[in-house]
Amino acid sequence: MKRKYCLMLLLLAAVCLISSLALADSFTLITKNSCVHYEYDGCGKSISFDGTVRTCNDNHRDVYDGNGNQTHTVTIKHRHYSDDGDYDVNVNAGTESCTLVYAFTTKPTCTTEGYDNYSCTKCKSSYKTNVQNPLGHTYLDVWYPTSDGKQHCRSCERCLSGVQFRDHVPELDPAVAATCDKPGLTQGYHCSVCHYVMVPQIPQYKHHTEVIDPAVAPTCTKTGLTEGKHCSACGTVLVKQEVVPAAAHTVVIDEAVSATCTRDGLTEGKHCSACGTVLTAQEEVPAKGHAYQLWQSMGNQAHRATCSRQGCGHTAKVSCTQLELMVNDAPFAVCPVCGESTAETFPLVEGAEYRNVDRSAMPRGDLTVRMLAEPFGTEAAAMAGMEESAAPLWAMTVICERAGKPQTLKGLIRVSVPLETDAAFTLVRLDADDNGQPCWTEIAFTLEAGMLTFETDHDGLFLLMPAA
Repeated sequence: MKRKYCLMLLLLAAVCLISSLALADSFTLITKNSCVHYEYDGCGKSISFDGTVRTCNDNHRDVYDGNGNQTHTVTIKHRHYSDDGDYDVNVNAGTESCTLVYAFTTKPTCTTEGYDNYSCTKCKSSYKTNVQNPLGHTYLDVWYPTSDGKQHCRSCERCLSGVQFRDHVPELDPAVAATCDKPGLTQGYHCSVCHYVMVPQIPQYKHHTEVIDPAVAPTCTKTGLTEGKHCSACGTVLVKQEVVPAAAHTVVIDEAVSATCTRDGLTEGKHCSACGTVLTAQEEVPAKGHAYQLWQSMGNQAHRATCSRQGCGHTAKVSCTQLELMVNDAPFAVCPVCGESTAETFPLVEGAEYRNVDRSAMPRGDLTVRMLAEPFGTEAAAMAGMEESAAPLWAMTVICERAGKPQTLKGLIRVSVPLETDAAFTLVRLDADDNGQPCWTEIAFTLEAGMLTFETDHDGLFLLMPAA
């Protein structure tokens, strides 16, 4: 098996040798060399030197000198060594073809060619074949300014040693006008390819035009401002105006004015003496009106009363308001304010009270209740359509009086009148029928704990009639 494998290797070597010889015409010389092959023991051949035959016994050498055309010249150097001297004999063995074998492949570069390298096994001369042209440079897309800034360049992306140079392509950088808050620039140039600044742009500055913003003094009601500054050209605030708080008011008391019987008054108020602002408004207090004492009859269908308020002393005289009815064809009249009547004066009832029932507005004035016991005697029976024995127990006037005159009721009121009696009675009120004729209306009431209580929406004359 090993012998068979060795034979195959020998056969392959022979084929390679034949192939190399067949390609001999396509080989180009690279280096022409010479090579010496030594045989230190000599070749044993007889050599003649100066007619004397000797034996080659030392340093036998075969010298192969390459001719550069795929051949080499063979020189055999025989040497005889002996005690009587050393003898060298050179024998020209002629010319023979080089035996070329593949050595290595040189790849092409950007600037050098590529080829397969073959070497002679004897003279060691080198030959090339399968030559490939140089690849040429493949430059990067990016250009860079040169160190002196006069041009721009780019290098080969494969070998980096190949450099391409070009002149700059100027592009205008227009000037920019300066403003108050932003610097400007002079005109310049740069290269549109590598962006190298050929003519730099110089910053230009413009200063603000200052204008004073005057200070504003604060008042009692308005804030003020400190002095400031701004630019009249661009409006930029250079010194901001700060707010000054409003000053405090200078408070002055507006004294209260007491209301009198006939003149309105005012509550106490406050105002600022500096700016005049009203801090606390004075409210109007209505005039009190006269507080008359008990109205007294003057005997001529008039009554009078004096104001009880200190310092007033006003005395008013007012005509009586008559509540009238006929008793046995004789007129009967009574003034509910002063109590003057055709019979006797109706005394004032102390402690009478009233209050709203339906929350209707009550007229201004004081409740005045007057009562007279047995005002008419037996004659009242005929007036009331009753037996003569049924004469009124009491006659009572109920009004709301102001300034000596009755005020019309505007709603239902509940009246409470002090009354001590064990008698049974019916309460009636003098009204007018649809024809304007007098009539009597019975009124519900209660009598508890000495207090007669009833409700009415009319003032006027009331009778307490004996119960039937």
